[in-house]
Amino acid sequence: MERTSSTTDDNESTVHSTVSSAPTTPSTSVGVLDFNQYAAESPKLSPATTARLPIFHFHSYGTSGDLGAQPSPPPTPVQKGEFPEGIFYIKSALNGKVLDVRGGSRKPDTRIILWPQKFGNDRDNQLWFAVDSFIVNVGSRLCLDIRGSLVPDDLRQLAETRIIQYTRKSRVEAHNQRFGLSPDGYIYCLAHPNLVFDVRGESDRDGATLIIYPRKHSDNGGAVKHQRWLCEPVSSSPPQHAPVRQPTNSLRRALTGSSLKDLLS
Repeated sequence: MERTSSTTDDNESTVHSTVSSAPTTPSTSVGVLDFNQYAAESPKLSPATTARLPIFHFHSYGTSGDLGAQPSPPPTPVQKGEFPEGIFYIKSALNGKVLDVRGGSRKPDTRIILWPQKFGNDRDNQLWFAVDSFIVNVGSRLCLDIRGSLVPDDLRQLAETRIIQYTRKSRVEAHNQRFGLSPDGYIYCLAHPNLVFDVRGESDRDGATLIIYPRKHSDNGGAVKHQRWLCEPVSSSPPQHAPVRQPTNSLRRALTGSSLKDLLS
């Protein structure tokens, strides 16, 4: 599949300390990333409801070719899912890598990349929690943000825009900071539900850039794994084969029931 993309930022090197570990396997016999075989009940929109793994469906969708030659698509009806309560990784269906603040930076305007999942004391830049549709990084307390201003009448101008971390805005101004999770695994912009998280160039390499891109429902007849995500909750017990760690203060407070809104202070 051809996609016009800029790879300037993707050539930058990133240094991380990683520990390899197999992802936690759910109670069924399928692997965490086998999106076609999940049979969990779709979560309901209730603040008191603990989110569960959604059902993943794949539909036929006839978009391909040069994005610039296509008109802006009409809004797609979205059935809202729910981000997990507490802290979670955001894992790609493409390769099992997770969203990561590049270099562990706590500065605004730092780009978000994909990186192998970490389980040590340095993993806070890969951990997230959701408050009022803002997705907040545990390490930096900054929110996921579509870089720049949204253009409401022409979604094509937003294609390939990077996702960064940035200071949280007021709800009135936060059109590019508030996101939803659909039952079929898309993370989409609430202001423009056709815009979803995507891996630039469908890259499988460490350090691939997270971008916003028009939603697809199939890719040459196959599942669009580079646009599908799994929110993997963090428990107080370390994953199997990972080194034992003491949670950071922020992680400990969240795992022991403190309000997630306190983490923004």
